[in-house]
Amino acid sequence: MRILLACAAGMSTSLLANNMQKLATERALEVTVEATSTSALDDATWQRVDVVLVGPQMRHLLPEISAQGAQYGVPVAAIPPQDYATANAHSVLEQATALVEQDAFKRDAGL
Repeated sequence: MRILLACAAGMSTSLLANNMQKLATERALEVTVEATSTSALDDATWQRVDVVLVGPQMRHLLPEISAQGAQYGVPVAAIPPQDYATANAHSVLEQATALVEQDAFKRDAGL
């Protein structure tokens, strides 16, 4: 699974991305986690990720980013502020996994 965390400049999500990558590696999960700015969400980026999670400070862009994600079949959600503030890798990794699994279920069910 390829997870992308997006915020204003990609800097504040870097700590969370690093924590998530470390946790995934410890659990021997096939996961890559990257951080970027919301302005860097271009065609190539959308084509190489499975899920995009947006930092709380960028929630106002969630409708626009979700619409972009829908064009590529990529689920998008906001990271809960409490998980973001504490860099809760476990919770955010679970959030990303659930979104990807839910999206796969919808596709398989023809929804």
